[in-house]
Amino acid sequence: MINYDKKAKKIIGGAMARFAEEQGVGLIDTQILISVNHKGEPIFDLMVKYCPKNKITVDDIYPIKFDIAGVKGIITMFIANAMVRVAADSGNPISEINVIMYQLSKERGVELFAYHNSTKLTPLTWAYIFGEEAMLNMVGNESNIN
Repeated sequence: MINYDKKAKKIIGGAMARFAEEQGVGLIDTQILISVNHKGEPIFDLMVKYCPKNKITVDDIYPIKFDIAGVKGIITMFIANAMVRVAADSGNPISEINVIMYQLSKERGVELFAYHNSTKLTPLTWAYIFGEEAMLNMVGNESNIN
């Protein structure tokens, strides 16, 4: 079984390093902003020094030709689920929730923080997004639908 927590952290850390190099800035100056579209699907913005630079896709973050394990779809699904949970936990509409991924140093790795509009809500852990509780939450939501 794939450990999506570690896999996602490695993928996103690598992407952020690549984006920093492409933008000609340091790792600390590169962020990824996640919000949701009207369908509740995550959308990604590359940011430089906390200013939006351009839209990016999961393919930009994880540019492999053959995603045999379906990691891109699973990562997207887990992120969408986490955004729904943050919105529910904070009592705010999901359309007003954002998550910023950033790195203060290569040693610390990618960190995540949830915002309501521009107000800080809470730091997020990788386990919150990709851990067992997240998986159980998704399974529970699917069973409530049927």
